This record gives sequence, structure tokens and C-alpha cells, in this order.
Amino acid sequence: MTVTGIAWYHKKEWADFRRLTGDRVEETHEEWQRNARKLCGRMNKKNVVVRKVPVDVSELALWCRANNKPCDTNARAEYVTWKLSALRTTTPTTEEKLINTFQ
Repeated sequence: MTVTGIAWYHKKEWADFRRLTGDRVEETHEEWQRNARKLCGRMNKKNVVVRKVPVDVSELALWCRANNKPCDTNARAEYVTWKLSALRTTTPTTEEKLINTFQ
């Protein structure tokens, strides 16, 4: 079984995230969340377990600065991998389990 992480952004931080990122991202949190859930569903169909990795935008910004990286897709993927390694020692929450029910 393959396990991967997906960055999960809080609605209240969406505007801050949009200002921080160097990439083009969805206008609204709702649009992003809809697309993220669709992606999770596609991955689940390929038997990939998706763990939702909560992203604190301030922490992400600090991590990018500390690692001398722009806040682009590649850096965010590295950040999620880093965070996921810490989460692997914990049991998924009910909410994280639900993300794997999308078909």
C-alpha cells in the first residue's frame, strides 16, 4: 500500500497562502478544496492512501525561508513530505480517514 500526503489548507489562511505562493492557485478555498478532494478520489482509485497534512501558512513560510526555497509547488511538496514523516508515527484522525472515502 502506498501512502502519500496532500497539503491541506485552512480556509481562514487561504488569502495569506495565495500571497505567499509563487504559483498560480485557485481563487477560492472552496474551489481548491473541491479540486483537492477530486485528486484524493483519483488517487484512492489507484489504491493510494492519502493523508491530509495540515499546513500552517506561517510555518510554511518559515520553512521555505530556512531552506532557501521559493514557496512553489516543489517546495510545498517537500514541506508536506517533511510534515508527513512526523505524522507517520501517529494514527490518522477520523477526518483524515474520511478523505480516503472519496470515490
